[in-house]
Amino acid sequence: MEWGEVVLGNRVAVIMPLFVMCSTIGSANGTMFAGGRTLYVAARENQFPEVLSYVNIRRVTPIPCIIFTTVVALLMLIPGDIGSLINFVSFASWMFYSLAIVSLIVLRFIRKNEPRPIKVFILFPIIFLCCSLYLVVAPIIQNPRLEFLYAFLIIIGGLVFYVPLVHFRIHKSCFNPVTLFVQLLMEVGPSSYVPDSE
Repeated sequence: MEWGEVVLGNRVAVIMPLFVMCSTIGSANGTMFAGGRTLYVAARENQFPEVLSYVNIRRVTPIPCIIFTTVVALLMLIPGDIGSLINFVSFASWMFYSLAIVSLIVLRFIRKNEPRPIKVFILFPIIFLCCSLYLVVAPIIQNPRLEFLYAFLIIIGGLVFYVPLVHFRIHKSCFNPVTLFVQLLMEVGPSSYVPDSE
């Protein structure tokens, strides 16, 4: 608003909140579709319960994933403090961006001869890594808050489910009654996708 008032004048500055609103709605819409699709693919690859890889038999949309993503988003709104939510999400996001860039740099040196359709100068990922690490560490040093600890514990807590169910592939028969109930309720079934490993 301040920038709009200085640069555009008082009359035109009113449109700035409208642009922010449109941008937020567009971002939420894109995130909803991308989040549901990411969860659907992860479930298809046996990293989440099988029922999340099911699609509606009429519309061929991953309804269980969309509903699950919506429920998780609503749970994140319970504290009611937008500042805490922004801290929570940005900390987790930049931490994962840092880990992704670290893996890119490590793979660049471990698997030198792998085909790479796009190869960037190594300094760019290193600069991006430094910036993302700064965005993870600086808020903790500048203003240590419990949100950072909660975010870290939730991320580490995911290993409690990942290690036995995905890594060691322990049989997940306890999900069978839930899977059957969701199939009947939402009219969903397995998609026609066949993984490459089969």
